[in-house]
Amino acid sequence: MKPPYLTFLEVHLAKSMAVDRKAYAQEIVQQGIPLQELFPLLESPYTTRSRFIWLLSDIGDADPARLRSVLPDLLAVSQKVQYTPLDQAFARLWFIAGVPPVQEGLAIDRMFDLLRAYTVNVSIKYNALRVLEKLMETWPDLTVEFILALEDQLGKHTDNFDNVIRKTIQTYRKENA
Repeated sequence: MKPPYLTFLEVHLAKSMAVDRKAYAQEIVQQGIPLQELFPLLESPYTTRSRFIWLLSDIGDADPARLRSVLPDLLAVSQKVQYTPLDQAFARLWFIAGVPPVQEGLAIDRMFDLLRAYTVNVSIKYNALRVLEKLMETWPDLTVEFILALEDQLGKHTDNFDNVIRKTIQTYRKENA
């Protein structure tokens, strides 16, 4: 038998607005609902699936440690679902909750791939950039590759994103001078 909150989300998530999802996230956190029990929503129709990923971000905003603890399980499920936006969503989820130590190597590879990809939008690249910055606290040897990847992105996106890239490059060049 399905838990009642899973049934509720299956019915209501597809038509939910941001304010609704924030309320659902608060309720999930307050009631201690196991996030893994919500993973079947990844097999729902596209709209429900997408909003579930957004809901996970809202849960992470409310309780980052709780989200971080389930990210290894979510990754395992995501590899079975083959849902591309979920792959890109890890940039946001890792940015919000941090990268679990067991996923650091994978996160480094994926975030560099997203940062370099031509088909990825600026918001995902921004999250990838920030995740890599956090990971460089543990893995400072990534700095040179990080700067080179950022330099490669200059002039390929918006002026605002170019400004973010320039400031980030400048920061890391100063730190490593």
